[in-house]
Amino acid sequence: MPVFLCHDPFKGNSYWSTERQRYMTKEFVRFRIKYFSISSPEELKRYLEKYDNELSSLVLSPADEKQYNYLLSRYGEFNIHKIFLSNYSADPATSDFSSVISNFHYDMKLAISHLKEKGCKKIALFNASENGYHDRLRIETYKQLIYHDPLIFFADKTVHIVLSKLLSCDEKIDAIICINDFSAFCLMLVLNEIDSNWREKISVLSFANTILSSLCPISLTSVSMNYAQCAKEVATIHKLCQQNDQIAYMHIVIKNHLYARETTAKLNPGGIVFAEHNTLSEENLMEITAPSKKCHQLEKMLTVCDETDLKIIHGLLISKKAETISKNLYLSYEAVKHRVRKMKKLLDFATTAELSAWLKLWIDPNKLEEKIIREYGEKQ
Repeated sequence: MPVFLCHDPFKGNSYWSTERQRYMTKEFVRFRIKYFSISSPEELKRYLEKYDNELSSLVLSPADEKQYNYLLSRYGEFNIHKIFLSNYSADPATSDFSSVISNFHYDMKLAISHLKEKGCKKIALFNASENGYHDRLRIETYKQLIYHDPLIFFADKTVHIVLSKLLSCDEKIDAIICINDFSAFCLMLVLNEIDSNWREKISVLSFANTILSSLCPISLTSVSMNYAQCAKEVATIHKLCQQNDQIAYMHIVIKNHLYARETTAKLNPGGIVFAEHNTLSEENLMEITAPSKKCHQLEKMLTVCDETDLKIIHGLLISKKAETISKNLYLSYEAVKHRVRKMKKLLDFATTAELSAWLKLWIDPNKLEEKIIREYGEKQ
């Protein structure tokens, strides 16, 4: 009973797509489910001819409506169980496919409820794209809940343009919902620049719940995307539909969770009128937010780091030399240097000093140590 993972028109390399892929393949391995990647109807047809006596599933992961329609036109006629891993609501009475949906409407409700409970009154939405299907779902819910006076800073070609618009705003804002953690990281760099006491004045919340959101020096309140659970449910649907011929299709809506951290710890924040701080040009903003460009790669690295990698990173954060790290971890000096070289290559740094300095900007050593103890049960 194989599963075919569709990468048509291309295999996504964004943080979001790689995370879905990683968790799905992990589940398939755990349950000994055969899986294959395909990128065209012709490739799928060849596999189905080989496995014509086995019930199979095709997993489709459209990023937007255009891809959704494209995939339906390409694979809709295949007589195979289809599972859409996306955020398109399906009518169980009329759909001829299964689906796993992350509830973006519910996510926004969680976010706004949390901020209102903290006493926030003027809540803005930052860097949301009108062209993105997922963003539009959140924009729609935001407008429904902030119906009296919505304030949206729409995404533009670069985040610097959006930040410029925010800094020109003459309304007092006491909370900002960022469309994802990576947008929030850019915003937090700017907030650090314009007002060192910003946490007393404004709350920041976002979506994704990246590993980095809990490890950064000012930890970020974030709503999870729950990719792990989505992946598990894809495997669940595949198994149940193959094992029980009374089940035609299944539709599962995933309930995500909000992780409250330091950026929303303040009750009744005083608010900021950004126009009063508007001394930064777009060039200044590009320079200030430049360190955030590697955050996607850092997050990818953290998702695959093992215990030793994390302990080496911790050593770099507290300025230990490679020789000391190797002795503390009972590793050879060359083994430590090899792992550090891999990190430098992935994050595009020429020297260990550059890597260490950049990691110190994004990861609090105490929070990383807590993560290591929590997951592996040891102190450094």
